[in-house]
Amino acid sequence: NNQLTQFNPSIALPSSLQNLYLYYNQLTQFDPTIPLPSSLQSLYLYNNQLTQFDPTIALPSSLQSLDLNNNQLTQFDPTIALPSSLQELYLQINQLNTTAVNTTLVMLDTIYTISGYKQFFLHMNPLAPPSGAGLTAKTSLQSKGYNVVTN
Repeated sequence: NNQLTQFNPSIALPSSLQNLYLYYNQLTQFDPTIPLPSSLQSLYLYNNQLTQFDPTIALPSSLQSLDLNNNQLTQFDPTIALPSSLQELYLQINQLNTTAVNTTLVMLDTIYTISGYKQFFLHMNPLAPPSGAGLTAKTSLQSKGYNVVTN
C-alpha cells in the first residue's frame, strides 16, 4: 500500500526471500531486470494496475503462488514459463476475454500433466466463460484433481 508505480530494484533481493508482497500499489507493469531469488515461493501482485504480465526474467522454480488478481490484464501470455512447482494462479477480476481464458486454460493443461493439488482462478472476468479448447482443457485439469474456477 505504498503507491509504488514501478518495481525495478537495482540490487539483488535477499537470497532467502520467500514471499514478495507488492499488492495494493499502482504498478502498471512487472518486469524486474534482476532475477528474483530462487527461494521465492509467493509473489503477490494483486490490486495494482497491471495491464500485462510478461516478465523477461524467468520466474523462480520454487514459486508456488502467483497472485495477479484485481488488475487490468487483458491477456495472460501463454509463453510465460510457469514453474512446475506452481500450485496457485489467481487471475480473477481482470479484463480477460473468452479467448484469453481459453488460451490460458490450454497452456495450463499442457504444462501441468501430473495429478496433484493446484488451484487456478480465472473467474469474474467480463464475458469470459471458457469454450471449445478452453472448456476441454478445464475439464482435463479438473480430471487431474485441480480446482479450476471460471465464469
